[in-house]
Amino acid sequence: MNQYCKGAMAIQKLMEEKKKENVNHPKHYTMKGIEPIEYIESHDFNFNLGNVIKYVSRADYKGSEIEDLKKAKWYLEKEIETRIKREMENERERS
Repeated sequence: MNQYCKGAMAIQKLMEEKKKENVNHPKHYTMKGIEPIEYIESHDFNFNLGNVIKYVSRADYKGSEIEDLKKAKWYLEKEIETRIKREMENERERS
């Protein structure tokens, strides 16, 4: 195998490893030593609250901080709405 082929194969291998890293342990989630998914699962957060944690955690490290914070806010507002509805239904049932 010539040097060109060896170099191309090495580059391909690095790219494949980078893709794996971006899926399993992306930098924007591993900056502080604990990945948001670990924290979310350890606290049994539901979907909405898990997304709040995810977007707040990565806001300073991936893309637009404002966009991620707006996403976190959207999920938090959905969770608040859900809990208000649940509370109202529970009150109705008690009446």
